[in-house]
Amino acid sequence: IDTDQIPVEKLGKSELDMQQYRKAFGTCRIPGLPGDTMEFHPDSKHIAIVVNEVFFKVPVYDENGNILGENQLQEQIKTCIAAAGNQKPVKIGVLTSDNRDNWAKAYQELIKNKTNRQSLSEIQKSLFVLAIDREIPQITDDITTAEHTLVTGAGSTRNSGNRWYDKTIQFVVGTSGINGLTYEHSPAEGGPISIMSDFIIKNVKEQEEGKAQTINGTGSFEQPTLLSFNSSPDIDESIKTASLNIDKLAADIDMGYLHFTDFGKNFIKTQKFSPDSFIQMAIQFAFYRLHHVPGAHYESAGTRLFVHGRTECIRSCSKESVAFARAMVESRDDQEKLQKLKAAIESHKKYVTQAVQGLGIDRHMLGLKLIAKENGIPVPELYNDEGYVKSSTYRLSTSQVASVYDAFMCYGPLTNDGYGCCYSPRNNDIYFGLSSMNSNAETSTDKFKQSLKEALQPFRS
Repeated sequence: IDTDQIPVEKLGKSELDMQQYRKAFGTCRIPGLPGDTMEFHPDSKHIAIVVNEVFFKVPVYDENGNILGENQLQEQIKTCIAAAGNQKPVKIGVLTSDNRDNWAKAYQELIKNKTNRQSLSEIQKSLFVLAIDREIPQITDDITTAEHTLVTGAGSTRNSGNRWYDKTIQFVVGTSGINGLTYEHSPAEGGPISIMSDFIIKNVKEQEEGKAQTINGTGSFEQPTLLSFNSSPDIDESIKTASLNIDKLAADIDMGYLHFTDFGKNFIKTQKFSPDSFIQMAIQFAFYRLHHVPGAHYESAGTRLFVHGRTECIRSCSKESVAFARAMVESRDDQEKLQKLKAAIESHKKYVTQAVQGLGIDRHMLGLKLIAKENGIPVPELYNDEGYVKSSTYRLSTSQVASVYDAFMCYGPLTNDGYGCCYSPRNNDIYFGLSSMNSNAETSTDKFKQSLKEALQPFRS
């Protein structure tokens, strides 16, 4: 994608900051103590391919500076697959899945070795990572298997080590046909990544339909280079620890999805409701009817009206949303339910407007806390107050990341007793990527999925 050719997005008449598109490629998070750093390599001419936990530097431009054609890229990939079969890998990739402090300590040990430093540098400088996965047993169905594959790699004996989780963009292709991407959140939000994904899918479909031609190349180009790593007893121990930790997480996280087909955003608009606010209230109601308490509820709001704008928190759980959920459970009066739904939606819309204009409270409070830490000022007691801590602990972590295709994003819950819920409203249906933790007896992805479906269905009638 030529990021310089992307048309400027707008919110109403206001242009949005577009820097996240530019930083999607050539960016890598670098582990460190006390905190990580970011590297950006916009002029990179290669990608990194990992096959069976073996890494390669793969040039994607020919000798004349042209992007390689599809035939040439296929040749590069096949070369990597063949070469990987002859290597016994040092399972470095799994380290990137571990706790950031653990990874930072292992990283310092790795870079003591010159070969390791060079290989790490080539991965970090790459435009993106392409992971060619080994096949894994099906988990429930193909889509749920894909969710596990893309979020955790499904464990260290499967594909968790066939990753470099520090790279912003990491395309994953499985031998069974599973494909998608895993992305590191630091440089970009889900929206720009989803638009990039739609661009790719659109191009593939147009080729399949004969509306676009395959671009083949004829120029000479460099072959892939094996990226070698040397281990040590300390590195081996770090790999063992990271493998145990990702295996626990992969076994604990309970992924699922709901493809709701009764209606989509077109129907919601006919009722003169904001589709996002309506869906947010349905999520709040689904949680309430399942757990019989309101759910502290986070939704991401973009602040790209501002230069370098990222996100603000929309606190979707309000007095109005709780009143609506209670009415849906307790009232027999449909008019009362409708009025409380309208009030809840209006309350949510007002908060959204404030959040995108930079008038939310959460990023402001975070900024003050970080300023105190960076300047050696004691962090105010407010941040340890029981009410503040509780108000910043979200059992519902939600985000709208829209796609025009049969695609959706998913992630894990923010808390052990919570749910992840990322949704893509389309014209006539809605996709929800869902998650919870198996280790928590109170939550269940399947039960939440059913509650969400039942929370939405009455509105069609």
